[in-house]
Amino acid sequence: AEYLSREIPDHIFKIQPLDFQDVSDVVREAKVDFILLNSGLYVQLEYNYGLRPIATLRASHGESGISLFAGLIITRADRADIRSFSDLKGKHFMAVDPDSLGGWLMAKRELMTQGIDPEHDFATLDFVGTHDGVVKEVLSGKVDAGAVRFDTLEHMAEEHLIDLGAFRVIQGDRPKSNFNILEKEFPFPHSTDIYPEWPMAKLLGTPDNLATQVAIALLKMSGQEEAAKRANIMGWDIARNYQPVHELY
Repeated sequence: AEYLSREIPDHIFKIQPLDFQDVSDVVREAKVDFILLNSGLYVQLEYNYGLRPIATLRASHGESGISLFAGLIITRADRADIRSFSDLKGKHFMAVDPDSLGGWLMAKRELMTQGIDPEHDFATLDFVGTHDGVVKEVLSGKVDAGAVRFDTLEHMAEEHLIDLGAFRVIQGDRPKSNFNILEKEFPFPHSTDIYPEWPMAKLLGTPDNLATQVAIALLKMSGQEEAAKRANIMGWDIARNYQPVHELY
């Protein structure tokens, strides 16, 4: 907020934190001008209330960050019986939350594409609430496999919480022609299709000229800006196409 207020001096920006259940009401009643939210919530509100993305967050991952993300399906590296999607049938599986995009819905779509019905083909399907929680349960052996965001293992390894070598990433065997067009931009291990990161969006009634100023200010933000450091991001990219998320939902 301080950064935007400094870059656009004829406006004062304030941040209003929202609970998930409040987001729809706030957008419908136009109580804010811009909103930063996860890609799954965004496409629902775009469809219902005409939100438009003005920039896409560049998350801290790799040397320059990335404005794309995907899901991992993981198991322990010493599980010789789990090497492919078909091996997951009859196993105990854990994910983050039924509504989590990176922590379940991406994986669910991939599982179904691979011919696995999670509700019928798993021995159990449980949700633990956090990405770290899934990793810990898989590592402990309490569950056989789990779904998390693509960068969860790296972040936990950087914090010396896990050894990356203790895990195997389950990857599909779909023909390359069926993979998301974003594959060539995304060099990181992943089990699912690739989707755009969180958008900063304008509400329908927010003036276009103000939205343009905000977009320019965000695109100018480097990873060395104090605002970026506090947010643990590398800056912003030109708004991505959110059609892949619409297709998933």
